[in-house]
Amino acid sequence: MNNYGCCIFDFLLGLALLLPPRVAADVQSETIGDIVICRVAPSQAPTGQKILVVFVLENGAHVGRSITITERIGNADFDQSEAKNINTPYGEQFWYYEWKIKLPAKGNTTVGYRLVPK
Repeated sequence: MNNYGCCIFDFLLGLALLLPPRVAADVQSETIGDIVICRVAPSQAPTGQKILVVFVLENGAHVGRSITITERIGNADFDQSEAKNINTPYGEQFWYYEWKIKLPAKGNTTVGYRLVPK
């Protein structure tokens, strides 16, 4: 495994150790060019308990990159001051988080949010 993959693995291992016992983490990973995006969240979201969702982003390129990540919020309580929404012509309202991120060359960062599932 190269240093690039080790950084993600070390971070995810550290994050897993912070989760309460008996809470398994669900890690979804996607690679787009030189950028790896991992979404880490509890595999089960207990109703009424606050959970943390974290995105770990790594840029393997020798140049910086600017990316935008969006995450739609489902049926949950969350910080609406940090979120954006879209109103449809049918009266529906959809909430989401959006991050505009500048990843340095060979760098990484994390972003996340908390919510309480209903």
